[in-house]
Parts: sequence; structure tokens; C-alpha cells
Amino acid sequence: MRIYSFVLCTFLCTAGTAMAQPAVFGVKAGINLATVTFDPEPDEDVLDRRTGFVGGLFVVVPASDRLGFQGEVLFSQKGASEDGGAGDLALDYLEVPLLLRVGTASPLETSFHAFAGPSIGLRLRARFTTETFDGETEDEDIADDVKGFDFGVVAGAGVNFGRFTLDGRYTWGLNNLNSLEDDEMKLRNLVFSIMAGVRFRSRTPPVWAHPTPPTCLSLRPDTQESNMHPFKKSWLSQSVATFKSRRRASALALLVLVCACGGKSAAPTQPSTAQVSGAWRVGVRINSVTGGECASSFFQHEVGRVIVQTLTLQQEGAALSGKANLTIYGVDCDFTGTAGPNHMSLKTSRCSPLLIPTLGIPITCSSGVVRRLLSVSAATDVNMTSNNSGTGTYSETFVVTDPVGQPVEPMVLSGAVTLTRQ
Repeated sequence: MRIYSFVLCTFLCTAGTAMAQPAVFGVKAGINLATVTFDPEPDEDVLDRRTGFVGGLFVVVPASDRLGFQGEVLFSQKGASEDGGAGDLALDYLEVPLLLRVGTASPLETSFHAFAGPSIGLRLRARFTTETFDGETEDEDIADDVKGFDFGVVAGAGVNFGRFTLDGRYTWGLNNLNSLEDDEMKLRNLVFSIMAGVRFRSRTPPVWAHPTPPTCLSLRPDTQESNMHPFKKSWLSQSVATFKSRRRASALALLVLVCACGGKSAAPTQPSTAQVSGAWRVGVRINSVTGGECASSFFQHEVGRVIVQTLTLQQEGAALSGKANLTIYGVDCDFTGTAGPNHMSLKTSRCSPLLIPTLGIPITCSSGVVRRLLSVSAATDVNMTSNNSGTGTYSETFVVTDPVGQPVEPMVLSGAVTLTRQ
């Protein structure tokens, strides 16, 4: 019976569904160094690279800490220039790359990623510009000579710094651009791009809105009947009823049955500290802002906002350490703290700078006063309702100076935090 109960408990403990991580949206822009390749290749190079603009929107949907999907919608200026600058082939596209993304595990102060996948392009413009001998410029529409769609393969890598991202990539065109049926020359796009951007996390519903994984059947001798799993309580009731109906129940048999199901026995020894090592899903809700007129005017839109992120903890006895990215500006922080029987406290020991060290983030208050946010720290106190969840308080403090660097009243964001083990 004990083996059966243990197998059933193990099954129910592993039946919980993992929480999905929030998506990340953003904007990016940069430059293209584009050219067109020939097949067959000419005897000598006749084209130089054309420098153009590339930019648009992107979204990253994580599948795990290291794997995700990245979709983009970009305006991309491709084409080529004739050797010596005598002419310019301008091919502008609305491009949609669909990329598989692999990156280092978060949270990190600086994270790297690589990506690859197909790209579909819709041609928006095709023109050829030449300069005549008398210095005039002729602009010719060649849309009838260039196919309306382009299909290619993208591969590249990038790095994230908090909210900011930078990547480089190659895009190899696979289909022939030449739409002239009597011309056997095949033309394909080849582009190297560099882009920088800003990321914004989606406002995922708070952790407490998600269903809680099933509670495990406890085999500890201190489990009260009132706290038993409904399956266990029903099973016990049926067993006792069977014994009574057959008039073969005895006090000893009933005691053995109750013990096998986790019934009441000797008082347990309470653990000295909660066991909190591992990955946690953290939901922080900002409820109030203090720090003067500038704080209320600048941070008012943060009140009611929910930040969802992953906290990774290591535990040695009662001492805790870990990494997370919990601030409203997406700053990576190291945490230290302590754990008690049903409680843990954490505070930041180091956070990456806000934007540029010593300069920070300049803000203008509603009264016109200018302030600078230099650094941020965070702290949380959590009451553990179990080894798998807890709730508590959260605060985030910004060090603030005036334009000449003199410290002024700090700005403090306060709220509630909910932890769920991943």
C-alpha cells in the first residue's frame, strides 16, 4: 500500500504544467550593405555594395530559457551600385523574417543569441538611377523587369544589454530576381545588415491569475484528515465503511490503514529553513510610488503594472544567492538573502547601471525640473505558503540626482510579489 501511495504521489507531483514566459516586443533600425550576385558570374566585378536603411518591429516568443521564436516586419533597402558610382539599382522590400532563436540562459547582465530562418520579401520599389555625361540624373522604373517577391535565408547573432539589443546578419536571396524570360542571367540579393533596437516586455497577466499546479499527496505522518487530498479522503472513507459493514474492523487494522494513507501520528520535526533552491516564476505588481512630485509624475503609469520574470536561487543552509531581472527598466541584478522555516528575504547586492554609468536616465518632471536616475536596488520579503509558492512585499529604490550631480530625495516603488516554483 505504501508503494502504491508513493507512485501515485510522484505522478501527481509531476503533472503540473510549466508557466509560459512573457513575450518581448521591440523596434530596431540600422543599415544594409547590399549587392546583387550574378549566375553565371561576369568576367569582372561590375557592382559595388549599396548602403541602405533597414528597420521595423520584432517580437520574441520564448519556448524555454534558451530557445525561442523571433518574428520581424522590416522595411529593407536592397540593390547594388555600379562600379565607380555611375548607376544605382534600388530595390526596396517589405520583409518578414521568421527565425528560430537560440540564446544563453536568462537572467544575465549581458546575454548573447544566434538566429536563423527563412525570410519572405514583397518588393515595394524597383528603380535604376544613372548619371548622364552632362551631369543630369535619369531615374527609370524597372518594376516589370524585377520579380515582385523575394525569398531568402537569414543567419546572424546578437547581444542584449538590458532593454537594448544589437545584432548582425546575412540574408542570402534564393530566387532569381530577373523576370525577363529571354534573359538567362540569374540575379539574387545578398545583404549584410547591422541593427540596434529597444525591447519591451509584454504585460503578461499576474502569476496569481494562472492555475496552481495540483497539490501533491503528502506521506508525512503529520497530515490532518481535514487537509487530505479529496481522493485520499474518499478512499479512506470507503475502506472504513467496508470494514464496518463486514464487522471485521479492529482498532489495530484501522490504525495501520490510516498510517499507510498519511494519517495523524506523532508530531513532526519542522525544518529549520524553507527549501527554495531552483528557478521561480516571479510576479511583481507596483501599487504605490513615493519620492516627491517628480516620482508621482514620472512613474504614475507604472502603478498597477505587473512585471513577470524568472528568479534563480542557490541555497546553502539559510544563506541565499541568485540572479534575476525584476526592475521596471529590465536591469539585471544579483540577489542575496536568508531563508527561515516559512519565510525568505532577498535584496540586491549588485545591479547593472541604468543606461550610461554616472549619467543615468534623464527625466523631466511635470513642473519642468530635470532629474537623473543613476541606479536602482530592490528588496522583497516573502511568506512561503509551501515549498512551491509564496507571497509578500516588494520595493524598488532609485538613486536620484539633480543635473549637476547633487543627490536629491530617492524615488521608491512599492508593491506585492508572488512566487511560484517552475
